[in-house]
Amino acid sequence: MKKFKKTNLQSLNKSNPCYYLPANFDVSYILLIVNKLLLILVTFFQGDLNKVLTINQKTKIK
Repeated sequence: MKKFKKTNLQSLNKSNPCYYLPANFDVSYILLIVNKLLLILVTFFQGDLNKVLTINQKTKIK
C-alpha cells in the first residue's frame, strides 16, 4: 500500500496528463457539487432567518 501511494504521488509530481488532468477534473466537479449544496443550505437558512426576523419585527411593533 505504501509503495502504491508513493508511485501515485510521483506520477502527480511529474504532472503526467494521464494522472494529473482527471484528478483536477474530479476535484473541480466535487467543488461544484459542494458549492451547490452550500447554496441550497444558505437559501434555506435565509428563509428561516427571514421568518425569525419578521416574527421579531411583529413582536416589537406590538
